[in-house]
Amino acid sequence: MTTDVASTASGIVEQFSDHADIDQDEVESDLKELVGEFKVPLDEAERTVRNNLMDEHGIEQGAVTQSGAAPDSEDLSDDEFSPTPVEDINEADEWHDLLVDVIELWDPSHPDMAQVGLIGDDTDIIKFVIWENDGEVPVELLEEGETYEINNVVSDEYNGRYSVKLNSSTSITQVEGQAADGRSDNVVVDGVLVAVKSGSGLIKRCPDEDCTRVLQNGRCSEHGEVEGEFDLRIKAVVDNGAVAQNVVFDQEATEDVADIELEEAKQMAMDALDTGVVAQEISNKVLGQYFKIEGPELGQNVLVENATATNSVDDDQIQSLQDRLQAEMAETSAGNDSQQADAAA
Repeated sequence: MTTDVASTASGIVEQFSDHADIDQDEVESDLKELVGEFKVPLDEAERTVRNNLMDEHGIEQGAVTQSGAAPDSEDLSDDEFSPTPVEDINEADEWHDLLVDVIELWDPSHPDMAQVGLIGDDTDIIKFVIWENDGEVPVELLEEGETYEINNVVSDEYNGRYSVKLNSSTSITQVEGQAADGRSDNVVVDGVLVAVKSGSGLIKRCPDEDCTRVLQNGRCSEHGEVEGEFDLRIKAVVDNGAVAQNVVFDQEATEDVADIELEEAKQMAMDALDTGVVAQEISNKVLGQYFKIEGPELGQNVLVENATATNSVDDDQIQSLQDRLQAEMAETSAGNDSQQADAAA
């Protein structure tokens, strides 16, 4: 073990040689403490020490990897865009280009985390993270549902699960009118609609041609402050007792299952001076209904093309399914927090 620690310490010093003067004895001591006293696996200890050194010397995340320094900017700019299939990302600390859809955005669980979520193509999905650098966000934030060409992301690994980090070496181009085709063939799911998620109801989208971004506080991340065009959607969870499935209803599907028209929803919001009444009305109509749904899978979501309500389920059954869903979400959140805390270490 002593030989392995010494070799790892030597490798870390070499990786930082272009950035800082690192004392190998101190690195070796830190590794021994993590491995010997805290029983941290050597590869995880190496990652922790590297991240601590980057913080200590003000070196940006991704500038140094276990493979050495990041490619320099001239090399990056000269490279042609050559996307890696997501399913082929199976090693840590490698550089990739990606053509992906943004499947889902999560709430960051670390103060230095600017954005986190899932991206995917037609081969697989993968977690992505954007870390702040001294309070600055190094790249443009991504929009859920949009497609991007992303140059130069670095892969990471935790407990056998791979993710990618976007940093100042990364360049991002939104692809208009082109999809990464992360959708599968149509699938059929059925179950009780047990939850209506945030972002459902009456929303506004950017009116700019070819832009469908959902506005946040009246602003499009690409086009700034715009008037916006109203739309309806439902982001929900359908549970059949064995599997809980995220589903997304577009305007047409929402109008069908909730028996509400867009103009009616706009009038409701205007009368109440609150768009939240629309989400509540929709929730009242669909919650507890048993649906048979057909549509393509996009990451963890099924995009509803056809939905048939078969019958209602009693309150006790709904509560039982909701309790199971909340337990699963809590377990998933705990796993994500553990992974993100390790990445921030």
